[in-house]
Amino acid sequence: TDAASKATYKRQLTNITTRLNATKAKLIYALTTPFMPAFTSGNTIVPELNQIAMDVMKLFSNIEILDLYTLVTNRCGTNYTTCDWCRVEPCSYHYNSLGETAQGLAVGKKFRQVLNEM
Repeated sequence: TDAASKATYKRQLTNITTRLNATKAKLIYALTTPFMPAFTSGNTIVPELNQIAMDVMKLFSNIEILDLYTLVTNRCGTNYTTCDWCRVEPCSYHYNSLGETAQGLAVGKKFRQVLNEM
């Protein structure tokens, strides 16, 4: 992705986040899970966009981060074509019930944490 596209992403994400934050709702931002490298070996767009998102979220001290990217890479590695969380082998775009459940449990845990802090 070129610099102009990244700048647009940052600008739009900042705009959306600013508008949502103005509602006074408690916000949780979930980082994007990795592309499965069977189709995108060497593609770093997800980590790059996740870093931009983290930089934007740091502008707002009250937004919680849910790191689904690290959840998946801790299980499957950063460059994987097989993982027991993948729906098919080699891994493509979707997770099986084990991967979906793990991500769902992480979302539930983060929601419970945030609700308990309120």
